[in-house]
Amino acid sequence: IGGLLNATFGNATELIVAASALNRGLNRLVQLSMLGSILSNMLLVLGSAFFLGGCRYKKQYFSKISSQINSTLLILSCVGVLGPTILTMATNESRLGELGYSRFTSILLFVLYFAYIYFQLVSHKDLFDSNDTVPHSSGGNVVPGGRSVLSERTATAPATPESPSAPSSPSHHSMS
Repeated sequence: IGGLLNATFGNATELIVAASALNRGLNRLVQLSMLGSILSNMLLVLGSAFFLGGCRYKKQYFSKISSQINSTLLILSCVGVLGPTILTMATNESRLGELGYSRFTSILLFVLYFAYIYFQLVSHKDLFDSNDTVPHSSGGNVVPGGRSVLSERTATAPATPESPSAPSSPSHHSMS
């Protein structure tokens, strides 16, 4: 719950500054602020967590279901952020159409966020229990190593050299 509260209210300063900048017509400042926030959260925070986790534990285990849910939310967020740009580039749609799409998307993402909070804290809280023990030899759900390595290589191919394939091991949790 602490991480959820931090994610919800930790960006309150950014929200206040963005609202103030929008009221003053500083749209470019808001766009660059959002870009900086996204990049710092995705690269700095996530990278630091993986690095420090790797320093402490030789293998890190992740819940497959939780990873799928978070990946789906990330994809929806990316589509929501990129949607107005794609709409403008693909058609000669007026600013009014772009503004309507942007407002609809922001409301939809807001509703999805609160649905996710309800899902995580109320209806399926057992999926997000941090006290899970990792089964080492169960025959549960498997994320094949080749598929996860393939998606890693596809996402990072332009920036990184090819890494060796990770072994696939059957477990309820995915391993990194």
